[in-house]
Amino acid sequence: MEKKEKRKIIEIIKDLLLDKQKYEKLVKLASYAVLFSVLVVMTIMNVFKLSDTSQNYALLTYTTGSMAVLLLINFVVTLFSRLGTKICAGLFAFELVGMFAIFLVTGVPDGFSALWIALLPITSMIFFGRMWGSIISGFMFIVLILCFWTPVGHYIIQYNGYGATFKTRFPVLYLAFFAVAFILETIQIYQFSALEKINRINEGYSTHDGLTGLFNRKGFYDLLEIELKKKTYNKIGFIIFDLDFFKKLNDTYGHVAGDEVLIEFAKLIEEKLSNSLATCRWGGEEFLVCYVDDQIKKADLDEFKKEIEKHEFVSDDQIMKTTVSGGVFETNDKDFDNHKEWLKNADTALYKAKETGRNKIVYF
Repeated sequence: MEKKEKRKIIEIIKDLLLDKQKYEKLVKLASYAVLFSVLVVMTIMNVFKLSDTSQNYALLTYTTGSMAVLLLINFVVTLFSRLGTKICAGLFAFELVGMFAIFLVTGVPDGFSALWIALLPITSMIFFGRMWGSIISGFMFIVLILCFWTPVGHYIIQYNGYGATFKTRFPVLYLAFFAVAFILETIQIYQFSALEKINRINEGYSTHDGLTGLFNRKGFYDLLEIELKKKTYNKIGFIIFDLDFFKKLNDTYGHVAGDEVLIEFAKLIEEKLSNSLATCRWGGEEFLVCYVDDQIKKADLDEFKKEIEKHEFVSDDQIMKTTVSGGVFETNDKDFDNHKEWLKNADTALYKAKETGRNKIVYF
C-alpha cells in the first residue's frame, strides 16, 4: 500500500473518530455486526441441539434466529438511512429486552443464556446514551432482583437450572457491568464535550483574527458564500477602510500602542456600523465591511469618518489621533465567483481616496 493511500485511510479513520455523529453511527453498526455474528453462531448451535428433549432448544432457536434477522435489518437501515438510525435504535431496545427476557425465563441451556443479559448495560448505553441506557439497565436489574431474590421470582424460574449461588451473585455481577458501562459512557461524554470545545476554539482561530476578534479573510469568504447562496438581497456592498498614516503612528508610539488602536478601531466599526452583514480584518490596518441593501448608507459612512477623526485613542496615558479612508463598491450581482472582482473594485476606490488627500470615502 502506497503512502498516499495509507494517509488517506488514516484521515478517514480520524474523521470517523473525531466526528461525534459519525463515531456513534460507526459504533452502532459495529455492535449490530458483532451481535448478528454471535446470534447466527448461537442459532446454528441450537439447531444441532433440537433433538435434546430435556431442554427447550426450539424456543431458543427461534429467538436467536429471529433476533439475528432483525439485527441484519437494523444494520442495513442504519447504514443507508439517517432517520432509520433512530427508529432502529428504538426497535432494538424492545428486541434486546425481549430476547433477554426469554433467555431469563426459559433458562436454556442449563441457565447459561441468562449470562447474555450482562451485555444489556453496555449495549443500551451505546444505542440510547447515558440517561436512557441507565433507565433500561435499571429496569432489567429490578427484573433480576424480582426473579432471583423474591419468592414470586423463585416460583417463575424454579425449574430453569439456576443454582443458589448463581441466583445470589448474578444480579451483583450485572450491577458491576452496569457500573463499568456507566463510567465508560460518562468518560466518553466528557471526551466529546472537550473535543467540541477544542474544535470551536480551533475554528475560531481559523476564521477570526486573533488581535481584533473580527473575521479573517477565510471566515469572511465562508460567510459571504453562504449569504450569496440565499440570494435574498437586491444589492450587496463592500467597504475597505484603511487607517491613514498608520505606520507613522506605529513608529511614534510603538507597535503595542498600534495594536491597541486596531483593537479600538475594530470595536468602533462594530458599534457604529452594527447593521453590517460582516466585518473583517482585511490585513494590517485595513478592514472590510460587507452590507446588503440599505443597511449602511452614504450618510452613515460620512458620520463614521467624522467619528474616527475626532476619536481619541488612548494607550498608557498617551492620546493618539488618526483618520480613516474608505473605498466602496456596490453591485446587484449574486454570483460568488465574481467576489474577487468586487473586492478589487472596492480596493481601487480606497486607493483613489488615499491618492486624493485621505480622510475621505470614495465610491467606485
